[in-house]
Amino acid sequence: MGKSDASGRVNYDSGILLARNYLATHRIADAINVYRMLQKKYPNDMELHRLIVHYQGVLEIENAESALSGKRYDLAIKLSRELYREGIDRYRVGLILAKAYLAKGQVGRAAEIYKHLARRYPMDPDLARQYTHLNADMTLTEAQADLRKGNWQDAMARSIPLYEHGPYRLRAGEIFARSYVAAGSREQAAVVYMALEKDYPDNVSLRAAAIWNLLYAYHNDSALRAYNAVPENDKPTVLHALGGSIAPLYTNYVMLFGGMATSTRGYPNDNRVGIAVNKSFKDGALYLSASKEARFGEHATEISGVYYFGLREGYSGYVGASFSPENNFLAHYGAVLGLTKSIGSVEIYGSVRQLAFSNIDATVLSGGARYYFRNPLSIGFTTFYVPQTDAYSIMLSPIWNTGEDNKIYMNLSAGMAGEDLGSNRGILKTPSATIVLGDSIRLDAHISVGGEVFHEYRKALYNRSGGLAFVRYWW
Repeated sequence: MGKSDASGRVNYDSGILLARNYLATHRIADAINVYRMLQKKYPNDMELHRLIVHYQGVLEIENAESALSGKRYDLAIKLSRELYREGIDRYRVGLILAKAYLAKGQVGRAAEIYKHLARRYPMDPDLARQYTHLNADMTLTEAQADLRKGNWQDAMARSIPLYEHGPYRLRAGEIFARSYVAAGSREQAAVVYMALEKDYPDNVSLRAAAIWNLLYAYHNDSALRAYNAVPENDKPTVLHALGGSIAPLYTNYVMLFGGMATSTRGYPNDNRVGIAVNKSFKDGALYLSASKEARFGEHATEISGVYYFGLREGYSGYVGASFSPENNFLAHYGAVLGLTKSIGSVEIYGSVRQLAFSNIDATVLSGGARYYFRNPLSIGFTTFYVPQTDAYSIMLSPIWNTGEDNKIYMNLSAGMAGEDLGSNRGILKTPSATIVLGDSIRLDAHISVGGEVFHEYRKALYNRSGGLAFVRYWW
């Protein structure tokens, strides 16, 4: 470049050749510097000006792409936005800008860029598809915001067009159904969920939502038919999704139960008989029971009730009370408050139970979790603690659901348990262990039978074994 003939062409041509060598090795900044050096000597050369502008734009585009790949989205937006306004390689720069906006969650701005690009480059179908996708995403996001604000009419209006056709049917349909729920039309919500279920048969949550809304609208027979149509592999998941206070179509039933047990250490045989009724309501279920029990040579009656209710965001709760007029080995009265939370395949639960015996008041604190396997097993782990006596117990409780017709369950517990031995003996805390094995079989839609056997070990106190049977009539 330093040499020149009388016309200066050697200097010019050498500079152009050097710049091209830099460009061939992707040293764009060096090539621009060469062009600028030449421009100082040849200020009227428009080709040099064009080359500088072009390759300066290329360099800035690469800087914007580098910022995008490095997740420096604010810098990518700043660099590409200026280039886009100046009209420099709009296609390439527009894609950088749109992707950076998307990464920042600014869906509306990204959609506008794709819209402009789709108009400018109508032969590119990907641009039109991306704009359509983002526009649908914005519409459904706005519909979800409407639902949160209680504007179910607007949410419904936004979701209906996308529900009727296209790849957004599932998301739009769920918003559509929730709009019906917000409007108090549970039956219509169930219709939407069942229609979606036909299109997405592998989506278990749609099945559960349809059954839930049928139950809530008092269409128990339809809910039972819908539940029976669920594939066996999915039934445990559906039962879990419905929540402990409503599942598995525990509509209404009356139950008769009774059992006997024998103890060592000279205690007489025990026996117990009782009756229980479960009644479902729109927002929950009420369980009432009355039983008569003989133990340690004494007799006791217990009357109890528990109300189960659903809450928002996967929560459900229950509250209950019990009363025994004899005030001997059973608590004279008691109260319980519990809460559960479903998170995916796990249900977390806890309760506080207050009991008043003849010679002590006891608070029983419990907490644990149950994991629901897809088919057909669930396992619960629960701990119990009584602050007044430092009694504690740990329980493992697997349940094997082989469909709605049969459920096998087991409780294994161990710890330092306390027990009221009657009005004349007081409470004794001793190393203890218990095993319970039970099975319930639903014979048809209206009758189920079941039973359980158990064995209790109380160190230096007694061993106790027995069984219990029941029959339920459903309606």
